[in-house]
Parts: sequence; C-alpha cells; structure tokens
Amino acid sequence: MDSHWKKLNTHREYLDRVLSVEHREFYFAKENASMNFTVVNTNDWVTIIPITLDDKFVLVKQFRVGTEETTYEFPGGAVNKGEDKLKAALRELREETGIEPIEIKLLGEIHPNPAFMSNKAYVYLAKGCEFKYDLNLDMFEDIELITLTKNELEDYIRSGMIKHSIVLAAYSLFLVDNKV
Repeated sequence: MDSHWKKLNTHREYLDRVLSVEHREFYFAKENASMNFTVVNTNDWVTIIPITLDDKFVLVKQFRVGTEETTYEFPGGAVNKGEDKLKAALRELREETGIEPIEIKLLGEIHPNPAFMSNKAYVYLAKGCEFKYDLNLDMFEDIELITLTKNELEDYIRSGMIKHSIVLAAYSLFLVDNKV
C-alpha cells in the first residue's frame, strides 16, 4: 500500500510556539495524481493513568478552549524537545497532581489522529500513587483533581461525561493490559 504513495514536497504554512501546519504534496500512483494534504505538527504527548494505593483513578477536571467545555481527563501534556518520555510522564504527573507513583510503566503508543497529525501520544500506567507535592500548574491551567473508583470512571464514560478521545484510548489500553 505504501508503495503507491510518494511525497513530492513539503511547504510550511504556519508556525507558532505550539504547532506548525504544513502542506505535503503526495503523488498517488493508483490514480496517477497528486494532491496537497494538510498536516499539523506538534510535540508528542504523554497521558498517565494514576491509580492510588486504595485503587482509585485520579483525573483532572479542566476547561478546554477548543470545545469550550470542562473535561475530565487523565493527567498529561507535551513532551519537551529532547525530553525522555518517561521523565515527561513523571513531570506532568507531579505538576498536575502532586503525585508520586511507586511504579510506572508504558502501556502503549497511540496516534491521536494520523489523518492529519504527525505526533504520537504515550500512555503510562502509574500504580501506588500518593499525593506528596503541591501542584505546579502552567499559567493557563486551572485544574481540579477528582478520584473515581473503576465503576465510577466507567459510569462517567457511559454517560458521556468523559468524551476526550485520548482518555478513552488510554483507558482501552489499560483494560487490555489488565485483561478485564
């Protein structure tokens, strides 16, 4: 399948501190035609599923400007250029929740939207989490921490209170890892 596609050129259309937008021209041999495709480039992300010593999931409740809604999410954020993904996960977990885990492991890598985004998201499971530190939020972060049992978390998902696609994908990796 990949042999039918050939990248002809790339032209950056936009650049700011968060992302860049490119037009990538590809030739598609099956149709003997080429077309520009829009691609959004941004840093890779980490998402962490924290579980406390008493088996509760920790989520962050925050307002998101894209949907102009308050969301329930697992903590996470951008991986800085050159930063190790595990270190980024531990940093984001500590900054957003004040948590220190006993154990952390990679559950998997997901592509947030490979149709037009180039980045990856890495999902970590953090077990034995304890609240040990003050939050260290970015200037425009306004986070409320909530803890939910597994049943409560699944009720939030079923009811549509959790709609964030990366949270849903992360939870599916958790379920597969735990063979539930």
